[in-house]
Amino acid sequence: MCAGLGATERAACRVGSAPSSQFAYLAADGARAPRDDESDARKLEGTRRALVAVGVEPAALTHLMQLLAGILHLGNVRFGSNAEDDAKCDADNALANVAALLQVDGEALATGLCCRRFKAGQEWVTTRNSVAVASDVRHALGRSLYASLFAAICAQINASLAGGADVAAATSAGGGMGPTLGYVDIFGFEIFPRNGLEQLCINFANEKLQRLFLGVLFDETAARYEREGVQVEPVPYDDNTAVVALIGGSSEAGPGLFGLLAEECVFPKGSDASYLQKLQSSCRKSPSFVPIKTSVDSFGVLHYAGEVTYCVEGFLSKNKDPVNHDLQALMAQSQSAFISKLTKEHGASASVGAVAKPGAKRFGSGKFVGVVDHFHTSLRAMITALEAGDLHFIRCLKPNDEKRADKLETHVLERQLVASGLVQAVQASRAGFSDHLPPAHLVTQFSMLAAEQALTLTLTLTLTLTLALTLTLTLALTLTLPAEQAESGEAHGISAEELLRTCGVEEDGYAIGHTKVFLRQGILQELQRQRLEWIGLRAVHVQALMRGTMARREAARRREERERAAELARRREEEARRRAEEEARLLREAEERRLREEEEARKREEEAKRRMEAVQKARALSFQRRAKKKAIEEEERRAADEAALREARRKAADLKRAEQVRVRVRVRVS
Repeated sequence: MCAGLGATERAACRVGSAPSSQFAYLAADGARAPRDDESDARKLEGTRRALVAVGVEPAALTHLMQLLAGILHLGNVRFGSNAEDDAKCDADNALANVAALLQVDGEALATGLCCRRFKAGQEWVTTRNSVAVASDVRHALGRSLYASLFAAICAQINASLAGGADVAAATSAGGGMGPTLGYVDIFGFEIFPRNGLEQLCINFANEKLQRLFLGVLFDETAARYEREGVQVEPVPYDDNTAVVALIGGSSEAGPGLFGLLAEECVFPKGSDASYLQKLQSSCRKSPSFVPIKTSVDSFGVLHYAGEVTYCVEGFLSKNKDPVNHDLQALMAQSQSAFISKLTKEHGASASVGAVAKPGAKRFGSGKFVGVVDHFHTSLRAMITALEAGDLHFIRCLKPNDEKRADKLETHVLERQLVASGLVQAVQASRAGFSDHLPPAHLVTQFSMLAAEQALTLTLTLTLTLTLALTLTLTLALTLTLPAEQAESGEAHGISAEELLRTCGVEEDGYAIGHTKVFLRQGILQELQRQRLEWIGLRAVHVQALMRGTMARREAARRREERERAAELARRREEEARRRAEEEARLLREAEERRLREEEEARKREEEAKRRMEAVQKARALSFQRRAKKKAIEEEERRAADEAALREARRKAADLKRAEQVRVRVRVRVS
């Protein structure tokens, strides 16, 4: 979430741009490995798509992110104290961020964390919490909110899978909405240097599932042998009933570790030390309880995976889950409709635990129901659901203790195989009858192995050779199973027991039950091997027939191909000869046509030449006439011009003489 939120969402969730290590819940003791922001962002986007796919509204995703951010900020709230160790929230931004994200009053939140209010008689009394108690209350509030969110998401997933059905009614009925396929991914067995109540609960869940595994593997197998009337030597195995009774309690073993813890939580002066004393006095007779005399706060439990030492420090406070009613009421009155609804619908069951069924026997107070009781109730419901189904177990083994890739350590695998009971399971399978088959199935599959009995086998090989050389091979295996012989396995004139004896199976290698035949380890595999050999021999004969037929058909095909090739070559030669003659004829005709065309072209050229010469002569004669005419016209025009010039000169001379006369006359007159 810290890596995948956008800038707007970061501001809304008040996470800023700092890495996830800023939150105490995400960086416990600094032991977390560096985060891959790109990978975290992709995972967040995938989570968003998954939530939308199961029906979560996109608007609710923002409120969901704000709630998660509020829980992270809650882990950063720090407490100071006075001389009397009274807790007081430090004046930093953590508390303000929590109040803003959860949309509650900051002062009321601080009061709920640092104070405890309880009723004494008719009055309500308020006391201050110590720093340690206030820190526990803070963690309990965070766990309660996160558990409420987890329960709401589970309910939404169930609703989406129900397809509109009544999920609550179907779940309470125990059968779901019809046939279902369930997958349970359990915790690994936890053994740490310091183990607390959390490890005890997880290991108890593993013990219950191991008990279920042993019951399916050993108890049901023994019951099946008894129903079939088969006598089998009992297989010894390590039964963990004692450790289950020690932790969960029983009518014979007493209240157990969980029951005594509930009793101690009821007592006003109950403490972890007094709880340990009760364990040592009440459980000392249990073979799975290991008292540790050298320790004042620890005890041991001999689990199926080995001895585990538990420290009782904090058992009572964790079981009480100290979320006071004021904080629950404050969350229910949140201004955020999402948080208010979440707290009202899922807050009570998430923080207090399930209410005991009417009539169920309880140890200790009938009013107190702690975290362990809630866990135990949920575990019983899960085991009941598993017992009602058809179980299949998958054991996952880690290759090494360093969680490194490509590294396989044999001793680590051997330790897990022994601790998980798989070695005993294999030993039990080898000691008993590993394969259970109906007699009819056994006879149908392996009756051909009985040399004294005849298997009705009809092998029809029909070879039909036509012009197309068609081969039809029909292999018909006729197996008749009369109704009255179907269950006994005598469908082929032989019973299952006679078949096994004929095949050389020793009498201690099988057992005939009422409805099934039981075979020891390896016998079924040997029968299957012999059956495959029998089929293989017949298959060789069939293959020989098929290969001979296919070879003859191939030879005929090749012969036909050679004949077709020769005929095709002859036709090609004849076609080539005809094509050559035709080409020669076409060449001759083309040559003759060319010669004719050349002669005609020569004649056309000569005719065109004569016409051209005639045209040229006519043009030349016409040109001469035009030139002569033009010369005559030119001569006439020149003579006319000369006459006009002479006339002009004469007129000019006359004008000049007349002018001279006028001049002389004027002179005389003057």
